[in-house]
Amino acid sequence: MPSLSILARPVTLALALAVLAPALGCAGQPQFRPHAPSVTSELVRVEFLEQDEDIFKFMVYSRSNQPMVILRDKVFLLLDGQRIARNPGGLKSTYDLPPGGTHDVNVAYDLEHLREAGEFSISFETAIAKNGEPIAGPVVHFSRATD
Repeated sequence: MPSLSILARPVTLALALAVLAPALGCAGQPQFRPHAPSVTSELVRVEFLEQDEDIFKFMVYSRSNQPMVILRDKVFLLLDGQRIARNPGGLKSTYDLPPGGTHDVNVAYDLEHLREAGEFSISFETAIAKNGEPIAGPVVHFSRATD
């Protein structure tokens, strides 16, 4: 039967790596903060909730008296004049947004695009439709978190 000291070595190594990884530059994904907690267009308000690694979480509020649809595949990351599509995944790519209602929208992006970025935006400009036609949605502007 192995001694406890032999069994403790892998645990000690794992703990040491967990403590040292951030100091060695192996920290998690870069963190970003919105310039404003929410942005509004004529018929929609978008509130930034949080960033969880590569996932940006929003709440979309309808300001319309008619039903609308959120097109998650049309929520783009805007960086240096380029529109970058979200990473595939999730259960649905469209969500019904009832009149005066809300719906959460989570979008993930390849954060390798943002390694050197100080600022970027996430655009809902073409991500909301009413009566099958796109409406002007807002754009959420972000900066790299300094804390």
